[in-house]
Amino acid sequence: LPPGGLTQPMGLHGLLPPGVPPGGMGGMQHPGAPPLPPPSGLPPDLPGSAFAALLAQQQQQSSAAASLAAALGRPSGGMEGGFGDGPGLTSQQHSQHQEKVKQEQAQEAARVAKQKREERIREQAADQAQADKLRCHLHKKAKDKCKFCQRYTDFLKGIENRDAARAAGTKSSVSGVMGLAGRQVLEIANPKTYGLSPLLQTHIVESAHFKALLSLETLEQLVEEMHQFADNIEPYMPNSNTTPSALFCCLYRLFTMGLQAQQLRFVVEYPDNPYVRCIGFLFIRFGLQPEALWNWLG
Repeated sequence: LPPGGLTQPMGLHGLLPPGVPPGGMGGMQHPGAPPLPPPSGLPPDLPGSAFAALLAQQQQQSSAAASLAAALGRPSGGMEGGFGDGPGLTSQQHSQHQEKVKQEQAQEAARVAKQKREERIREQAADQAQADKLRCHLHKKAKDKCKFCQRYTDFLKGIENRDAARAAGTKSSVSGVMGLAGRQVLEIANPKTYGLSPLLQTHIVESAHFKALLSLETLEQLVEEMHQFADNIEPYMPNSNTTPSALFCCLYRLFTMGLQAQQLRFVVEYPDNPYVRCIGFLFIRFGLQPEALWNWLG
């Protein structure tokens, strides 16, 4: 605009569309029609020449905006091309689909793990029942010359060989603490007693607390159980020689859960409760191979 303001527009005749008189848009209306209202945001008494100048200024601004959009690599019509709702919604839906697939895979893995644990528990119960049937009723300690003792001993050896072959088949081919990026189930040194005494193991398995822990399927649920009930590190409850403590019941449940390396690292480094960390250290001490102790504790 010139210094004089809108009273002396420069080159207005070249900026107006064909058929528009120099006086502005008012000259285009039908002679018998009522006067057109001014555009929104403009005063009703704006002269036609001033309106034409504002129109030219808006056209210049639109042209500048189009040039800027072209320089930025986006269409001049706005942000629909690069930042519109369409691509954003598509990306969000894709992320939701991936998250749903991951949840389904995790649920399927949990279901398979639960099924395997239940099968292992049923198998152990069946082995124990069969061993009780084959136990010699004449001798408390097996005798080499007794055919009943020999049958019972052979049955126990068969179970040990089966468990050893199964453990060797599932052993990780990659050595180290974390093994397979921490997703491989940790190998237990003694999957039969988990390094505990047979008497303590019997008391734990037959306790009501451990039977209730069998309904917990995730590590988070078991850690919450540790928070609520673990209050000492003794194997048995105070003033009792048969009732195992909550801490050792949770420890035994960890053994039967099939813990992974990254999960054990989570328990050992748990910051909110010392008893949870203690359970992790006891898992390492009783459950893992002796050569792996300092890799975890060193």
